[in-house]
Amino acid sequence: MCMTLSTDCAAYVADFMNSNNKLRRFIRFTWGPDEFVIPTLIMNSKFRPTVINDNFYYIDWSKGGSNPKTLTVEDFEKIKYSGKLLARKFDIQQDRMILDMLDGNG
Repeated sequence: MCMTLSTDCAAYVADFMNSNNKLRRFIRFTWGPDEFVIPTLIMNSKFRPTVINDNFYYIDWSKGGSNPKTLTVEDFEKIKYSGKLLARKFDIQQDRMILDMLDGNG
């Protein structure tokens, strides 16, 4: 996940974290808090209307489960026309050609 924060939003998050001992303790003993604590703070603040809810990744979760589908040449057109700048997940052992196609070499 990638986020870009305005100076005001970053200051809000920093102030909130600095003034909340219980939250800091929770973060210290929780796995992966960076993936949900800051987004939760922002989405429950006055900054919510400024959030652009698009991480610019093409990810195919159609298989269900806890991992996205591994993308192959069969997914090329969907990736190409998705309007996304990035994609995941690839495996060169499974399909090296998709990466060449995306690089314009295939």
